[in-house]
Amino acid sequence: MDNKNSEKNVTLHLGDNLKFLKTYPDSSIHSVIIDGPYALNSKEYDAAEVARKYLQSENYFLGGKGFEGMKWDSDLPSLELLKELYRVLKPGGFVACFASNRTYDILAFTFRFAKFRIKDQLIWTYASGLPKGQWLSNQVDNEQDRNLLSGLNTALKPAFEPIVLAQKPLEIGEKIV
Repeated sequence: MDNKNSEKNVTLHLGDNLKFLKTYPDSSIHSVIIDGPYALNSKEYDAAEVARKYLQSENYFLGGKGFEGMKWDSDLPSLELLKELYRVLKPGGFVACFASNRTYDILAFTFRFAKFRIKDQLIWTYASGLPKGQWLSNQVDNEQDRNLLSGLNTALKPAFEPIVLAQKPLEIGEKIV
């Protein structure tokens, strides 16, 4: 292995992704990996409203409390963010974006509206996990019912996370650099 080629510079930023992306020039990034937010809260996406907003180039936000009360996790990556990713990615560049199995469809739909091509769905599998629903024992006041419902949840325990693999298209005749 050639050591001089293995020492590439990598820059990580902590903060608002949209703010940092706006500082990069067009077509300057090869690839991006995104992990969350997953929009796992009590609200459901209204697909017709999402499409209506996207057709008007507007973001659609669920809002709410997010998973385990984390507000930053209450929505999926926005249309505005994905359009900015599209701008800074080199032609042929890829985005791998982790998702929830419950919100993957809306996320992939958002990538399509931002002009990305969905190339594949990757899967990250694991043996442990925490059900992302409501514990039934927390929904009742009676101690006997609470004991009866102990360990039951309104959702299955996840064993995988889907990953949207999206690509900024190449222009015809364009070479990857």
